[in-house]
Amino acid sequence: MGTVFAGANIQLIDKTTEVVPGITLIALVSDAPGTKELKELSLAINTPDGIVLVVGCSHPGIENIVAEAAKINPHIHFIAGGFHLVVAQDSAIEKVAATLHDTYKADYIAPGHCTGEPTFAALERVFGDRYVYAGLGTTLDLGTNPRAASDRRAIGVLDGRICVMVDWISCGWRGQSSVSDARRASGQVDRSAVASPGTGSPTLRQNAAKRGSSL
Repeated sequence: MGTVFAGANIQLIDKTTEVVPGITLIALVSDAPGTKELKELSLAINTPDGIVLVVGCSHPGIENIVAEAAKINPHIHFIAGGFHLVVAQDSAIEKVAATLHDTYKADYIAPGHCTGEPTFAALERVFGDRYVYAGLGTTLDLGTNPRAASDRRAIGVLDGRICVMVDWISCGWRGQSSVSDARRASGQVDRSAVASPGTGSPTLRQNAAKRGSSL
């Protein structure tokens, strides 16, 4: 049988591995109900400003992933990706927000897709102007002061940029992210989506609704 990656050196990554100097793949396994034993990789880039951590859906727990990244460099500069908290309760959301801000003292944060609107609201409240919007297709410019810019032509980690192009298949939310982000960009609001059952705890859903956001 042939391969589309002719000449590639393909290796299984089942433990945290530094693939090249300064770039590490963090390998963890979920222990949470519903995703138990699910393996997941996260990307940690050790920069002069600290660790830039790119997560997928954080099934093993965003706190556990950040703890592993902190072993490389305790200065967590920027965390981007999905935190898998879309149906989390208030107490769990507040705990994660406090841990990322107070314990690991992350400089900037850019949550996306399966993080969920209630958690977006909590993180934005805690991180203030160090909260970076990261919708589907958004380009995140890295550096000392990360910022978001819309540039759907950017792909991957190139020239100090990350383009958010995550498909929600593993979380069962495929396609919904692009709809939500289009609504954000156009200023349209679907408050019924924010308040719908199963999308998180009531208090933070109300906070999200006040921000004029939708799932």
